[in-house]
Amino acid sequence: MELKINWELRQRGAETTTGSSKALTTISSLVTIATPVVTVTAIFLTGKNSLPAAILAVYVCLLTTVVLLLLLGQERRHGSALCEQERRHAETIQVQEVRHTTQVEELSAEARRAARYQSAIIHIRNSFNSLANASWTVVEGDGSEEIFIRYVEDSIRFLAQAFSVITENACRVSVKITESVEGHATIHDIRVLTLCRSGDEPPEPASDDRIGNNTDFRAIFEEDLTYYLCNDLVAELARGYQNSHWTRQAIQSGNIKYKATIVWPIAAPRPLGHNVPPREVIGFLCVDTKTTDAFNDTFDVPIGSAFAGVLHLAIHRYRARHVPAP
Repeated sequence: MELKINWELRQRGAETTTGSSKALTTISSLVTIATPVVTVTAIFLTGKNSLPAAILAVYVCLLTTVVLLLLLGQERRHGSALCEQERRHAETIQVQEVRHTTQVEELSAEARRAARYQSAIIHIRNSFNSLANASWTVVEGDGSEEIFIRYVEDSIRFLAQAFSVITENACRVSVKITESVEGHATIHDIRVLTLCRSGDEPPEPASDDRIGNNTDFRAIFEEDLTYYLCNDLVAELARGYQNSHWTRQAIQSGNIKYKATIVWPIAAPRPLGHNVPPREVIGFLCVDTKTTDAFNDTFDVPIGSAFAGVLHLAIHRYRARHVPAP
């Protein structure tokens, strides 16, 4: 980099030679050539040495003056080149320092997040253990709805704790199931019911939530997505985001319970092969938080995908006993 800068400065110095320097160089050359000629001619014509001596004295004075002026000009150009080189070098160092600081911050943020995943492993393990107990209740146990719901609530409470550790923000998790509506055949009319939520907040008033009124559910059905992630739901409102729980008054007042979310479908694994039938989505696993840019699609999504996959068996058996299929 420094060699390149020096070369550029030399090139600029050569290109920016002033007109006065060129003129002085030309005069010096002419005087140097003309003085011996004039001196010899004067000696032959006059036969005296006084006039040639005067000419030589004038020549020495002129030549010395021109050389001094050229040296002063060269010094000024050299000083300007050094200042320019120092300025560019300082700018290069500043850019490198900013880039290095940014890289260190990014690596530090990744390292901190990786450490949080390590801390969240205990909560994730507990959530899967509770989910295994819920599955056992409906598959091999007495099928008690109360016990089943309690185990599922425990599992999503642990899962919410895991995501809270990972994101360093309070997260909520909910499990929703789908329900068909008599007389309505389109997927937009399928009703979405909340089976359970993490946390101790009071249950929300009953509402007629439909697939067609919620962008995240509708996108999973229509686009066959394996998950829906948005780190800034408020910004998505300008692009048509819909949520059946978000009233106009709540949006205008900013009274919104969450601003970022990930939603996974609760569905059977996709079969292998071609021309496979559409999957049956029997519910949704949702995690949300009030903080924007909280979720990482590379690492957070697989955690929920694995949990939703295990949750499918339990919800499928539960629906068979207690909820009409859509």
